[in-house]
Amino acid sequence: MMATRKANRSNDIYGRQIKIIKMAQSQLGISDADYREILTQNFGKSSSTALSVSERDELIKILKEKGFELKAVNGRNKYPGRPRNMDGNTPRARHLRKIEALLTVGKKPWSYVHSMAKDMYGVDDITFMDDLSELRGIITALRRQGQREGWDLSGEK
Repeated sequence: MMATRKANRSNDIYGRQIKIIKMAQSQLGISDADYREILTQNFGKSSSTALSVSERDELIKILKEKGFELKAVNGRNKYPGRPRNMDGNTPRARHLRKIEALLTVGKKPWSYVHSMAKDMYGVDDITFMDDLSELRGIITALRRQGQREGWDLSGEK
């Protein structure tokens, strides 16, 4: 069990490091030939996949010295757990935006609604809820929570 967890953690680190390296290569406009030259000169290897964890860290440091800046992509991680499919003017999207507004007023994270969906309907994530009546149930539960906790619901329609 412990070995599996450690292997998964190692795979997560590997994947993150490779993504960061490829993002840096793109951001700096480094051609594949120049990139492989950097790898060969510094590590004697022609691919970042052949590097160890510490060597990949060193490569990231080298790329940062060349001007790479690590930034969040497209606002990801700004609102963890926020469904990505809530733009548009569909009834479902409007319900999700209403839920987002209630979460904002109540200063609750998206994970709060995901756990509500799990408790109320057995759905792991609100992203997978397509039934409008279930979304209305979440909205009603949030409104009642707000009334109990004294949230400012004055701007609500």
